[in-house]
Amino acid sequence: MNQNQLLILKRGDELISSIKKYCQKNKIVSAWFTGLGAASKAKLAIYDLENKEYIFRDVQGPFEITNITGNVGTKDGEIALHCHITLSNKDMDCIGGHVDNLEVSGTCEIIFRPLEKKIIRKYDSDTGLNLIGDIS
Repeated sequence: MNQNQLLILKRGDELISSIKKYCQKNKIVSAWFTGLGAASKAKLAIYDLENKEYIFRDVQGPFEITNITGNVGTKDGEIALHCHITLSNKDMDCIGGHVDNLEVSGTCEIIFRPLEKKIIRKYDSDTGLNLIGDIS
């Protein structure tokens, strides 16, 4: 059985590229991950299903990362991440969405729970999204 793995990011690290690099290095192709930490800035998105496009928003911290939830799969043989986040500001107001990019401030701690079945994403023309099309 696959063992859980822990990724510790440092101040200035970019979340999404760091996760992809870690997965490639450690041959993680199918996993669920969660995390917490702190961020200085981020670019978040929500998906407009009617128009089949992401709506992006840049946000400036400081933020507490109260939750990161995501999964690792593949699309066309490449690592494909799906990552959502909740951030809390100094007034303890929260904002969240799909993570396009995020800069860590302080630290960010992510635990990977490898899956035995592989997550394979495929383009879905009805939604315009790369959805889980198969698990093997």
